[in-house]
Amino acid sequence: LTVLMVLAFWQFAETRRRRIGAETAHGPRENGLLLVLGLLLAVGWIATDGIGRAIGREQADHLLNLARTGAAAVDEQQVERLAGAESDLKNPDYLRLKEQLIRLRTAAVGARYYYLMRWVNDAVIFLVDSEPPGSPEESPPGQVYREIAPPLLPAFNQGITVIDGPV
Repeated sequence: LTVLMVLAFWQFAETRRRRIGAETAHGPRENGLLLVLGLLLAVGWIATDGIGRAIGREQADHLLNLARTGAAAVDEQQVERLAGAESDLKNPDYLRLKEQLIRLRTAAVGARYYYLMRWVNDAVIFLVDSEPPGSPEESPPGQVYREIAPPLLPAFNQGITVIDGPV
């Protein structure tokens, strides 16, 4: 966009210069204006990009904070006792974790879903989600998460913290 604007201004200046005559004193002033316009546009572009990156980092930190808060509220032993199958629907650990995730989602501004997932047989499956029972968005235990973004896979198969987003 910057280049197009500078080229348009240059074209305007050249057309004006041809009409008036090349020997006019306004030529250097127009070239200076062209340079200033280009610099202003470039500085604006760089500043906007920097601000966008800073906001993206801030949102990523916020997401990580929400995830860490959720993880701190979960009893790891309860998660380990889940089978990742339909049989979990009657498991007291599943029911307690489901209740916790629903409460977390309600309390956490900006979080749409909370999930507990597991890496099983080269796939990611849902263990528990934060959707109320019977919701069309609910993911039952054992359901394979097919839409997983490739950048998230290291969280499951390498145990590292990753963020894909905000989206």
